[in-house]
Amino acid sequence: MWWIGPSAPVELAAAYHDLCTWEGQQPGTVRTFSTAAEAIAALTSDTAPALMLLAASRPGELTHAEVALLQQHAPLARHVALLGSLCEGEQRTGRPWPGVVRYYWHQWPWRLKPQLMRWMRLRDAAAAAVARPPFPWELPLTTTEDERCLAAMSDAASVGVRKGLIAVAGTDPAMVDTLVGLCRQAGWNAAGWTTPQPSVAISAKDAGGNAHSGRVWCPGVVSGVWDVFGPLEANLSQLAAFAARLAPAPVVAVVNFPRWDEVQALRDAGAAAVVSKPLYQGDLAEALAACTACDEACQV
Repeated sequence: MWWIGPSAPVELAAAYHDLCTWEGQQPGTVRTFSTAAEAIAALTSDTAPALMLLAASRPGELTHAEVALLQQHAPLARHVALLGSLCEGEQRTGRPWPGVVRYYWHQWPWRLKPQLMRWMRLRDAAAAAVARPPFPWELPLTTTEDERCLAAMSDAASVGVRKGLIAVAGTDPAMVDTLVGLCRQAGWNAAGWTTPQPSVAISAKDAGGNAHSGRVWCPGVVSGVWDVFGPLEANLSQLAAFAARLAPAPVVAVVNFPRWDEVQALRDAGAAAVVSKPLYQGDLAEALAACTACDEACQV
């Protein structure tokens, strides 16, 4: 795998640190190029990698012409973009690179990083092919985001029932119910959480399908999920109270397209991990698995 682009921007630094760790554990796994020109020059004499990770904190750091040259010099390599928050508007008002699967920095911990780890393990396996659906960058270049989402659903491995209860809370009843369902799909027993704040929504039914308005779930709670809805400032105090009520169980905050400073504010308020919306079922499952296994594993 080649990392192509800057590594110093704060939004990209955590991902680059993880890749450097992988390279230290298994030399030859990751190669770094700070510019596309360096990578293009290397392709004239070196074997092309299986995957190029194109890093950019803002539009224009890697030009369309440079990405096109990389694709021409390595037609069999797949290209994945890891992007900063300033690149989020490209899909609507800009010119995103064609043939490149896009991920944002806040999707690295729970989506792209686990996928890359599994991909590298399978590529290094001595056994023959492992039966599995393809990774997103292995799908045809014309694949739409909706089709990648469907592929991700089919790629979800069957899970057994996990021990413990996930308490879900927030101020948007529809999203609370959705997150309860996602937790259950991941094998957890999950239910809405009744808090002292009258403005906080709860799920209408518990895991057994029974109404539980007014009840507070305390025994067996292993983690909490807080849905950030509306202005962040209005959620921080309620998140802090929720996290304090569930302590020492870790809390995962779910928020729309977070900025770096917002992630730090959520962590300061008590969130052990932050998952961004729009989310796949696997994003929340990865965060909950990491937080319930070891609090130190939650890195954002």
